[in-house]
Amino acid sequence: MSNLTTQEIKLNNFNLSLGAALFSDPQRERNNAIVVANTSDITANIKPGDLLRVDFTSTDLTEGLYIITLDDGWIGYGFFQRMPDLRMRDETGSHPISLKTLSSIKVVGKVKDIYRTEPEAFGGRLVSIY
Repeated sequence: MSNLTTQEIKLNNFNLSLGAALFSDPQRERNNAIVVANTSDITANIKPGDLLRVDFTSTDLTEGLYIITLDDGWIGYGFFQRMPDLRMRDETGSHPISLKTLSSIKVVGKVKDIYRTEPEAFGGRLVSIY
């Protein structure tokens, strides 16, 4: 049973339909693919159903939001920044990354934009939030 409200289901279906219509062929458009988020992330402010524009050719960590995987199989989002060393931000703050952790991170792609549908009360438009 879903915990989503009727309004959330409507918005999510809109995003899924739009994502399917916009989804790029990863072999052809690897640097500008549109994908639909299937999990939420507090730090990145991503919710299920959001549309993400991802560069799957970006494999070096610099600054920004990335889809990453770790050697143990975990996959998710990571927000990285330089201060001057590379740090990873989460809901508790910004943390230095050890060389051991850095060596276990594999970049799947860099998130260029995040789009979300506004609630009907605010016009129901697709807006950029990142």
